[in-house]
Amino acid sequence: MSPPTKSLNGFIVGKINDEALQWASILTVIEGVGVAALKYYAKTNDMKFFAVGEVSYITQAYVLQRAFRDNKLGIVNAYWNGLTNITNTLVGMSMGESYTKYQFAGIGLIAAGILLL
Repeated sequence: MSPPTKSLNGFIVGKINDEALQWASILTVIEGVGVAALKYYAKTNDMKFFAVGEVSYITQAYVLQRAFRDNKLGIVNAYWNGLTNITNTLVGMSMGESYTKYQFAGIGLIAAGILLL
């Protein structure tokens, strides 16, 4: 039986090397930029934020089809959804939004679900 740290290290390295998770991380960054820009657009009506949001989503469509070439739809999408929920929560908090302890617990469960993939 291997020591727990070796098992944990192997688990972490496996996640870091997971191609589906790498694609989902890229998608999450692109979407984070897009939703932040659209949120600013909703607050300010400044068209440059609208343009950044739209370009982000067009870019995201291209990256998504690339991600599906060699990865399972369900796994890429599950990683992406989970990471996006966490990221959007952080973006919202940076814009002054607040969440209840139950909402934070739900976000924590989403993060745990990502680890189980």
